[in-house]
Amino acid sequence: MDRVAGPSGRGNGIIARQAAEERTGSGRTVPAAPCRDAGCGFPSNSTVSTFKELGIPSDLIQGLEELGIVTPTEVQEKAIPFLMEDGGDLIAQAQTGTGKTAAFGLPLLTKIDPKSKEIQGLVIAPTRELAKQIGKQLFRYTKYSAKVFVEVVSGGDKIDRQIEALKRPTQIVVATPGRLVELVNQKALSLGAVKHLILDEADEMLSMGFKKELAQIIGYTRDRRSTWLFSATFPDAIQLLIKDCMSGTPQRLTIDRSHVVNRDIDHRFAVCARGHGTVL
Repeated sequence: MDRVAGPSGRGNGIIARQAAEERTGSGRTVPAAPCRDAGCGFPSNSTVSTFKELGIPSDLIQGLEELGIVTPTEVQEKAIPFLMEDGGDLIAQAQTGTGKTAAFGLPLLTKIDPKSKEIQGLVIAPTRELAKQIGKQLFRYTKYSAKVFVEVVSGGDKIDRQIEALKRPTQIVVATPGRLVELVNQKALSLGAVKHLILDEADEMLSMGFKKELAQIIGYTRDRRSTWLFSATFPDAIQLLIKDCMSGTPQRLTIDRSHVVNRDIDHRFAVCARGHGTVL
């Protein structure tokens, strides 16, 4: 899934160009199954608020409820109020499967101006699979919201199609580091209007060798208002990245490993000789 947007036919909500994901083979529309991936908000063992109490608008809550997402996870409960009210720099230590996508995705969606044709939000993820998962979740969350166009651009997909897609109005881009730099070099998109930069699984991106690309992306978005960084671990390289992309005193939070709500997630990558791998 590469592009999602609000449906013009209903006046609000969201259209995906890959809408077949919501249909059966006969073309009959069926409700989406309850979401159980890394972006979902299944209950944790802590005492939690409701999404309404966290400040999430009712139209987004309606989309969450249709997915079976009712109770915020710990990372959502801690991150969302700060991101909704302040929206400044955030550093979150959270494992995969804690509900990070909703923790940053819901506040990000509320900060987008659907009337503007410029890219306002940029989400960077280490792999094509995660980037597409994030794009799909943003699509699902905004089913009943105002039009927001999301473009997913990642290595492994045809770049010429991505270049054509980026000619259309796009408010949020979800990308892998290598492909985003490649698209910027080809002048396929401008990131000068980006207000919010999200680095998801930052430690994974550094371990995969994307230090140079991340530095370039931070430079492309130097006029942004905030950076939201999520990482499972904080080695020295992450600390240096934080110094490069944040100023002042960012908000920090740590999520207990026991509050992982999806434990069936495994990350794998292979180290290939230059010229034998796919650019992410």
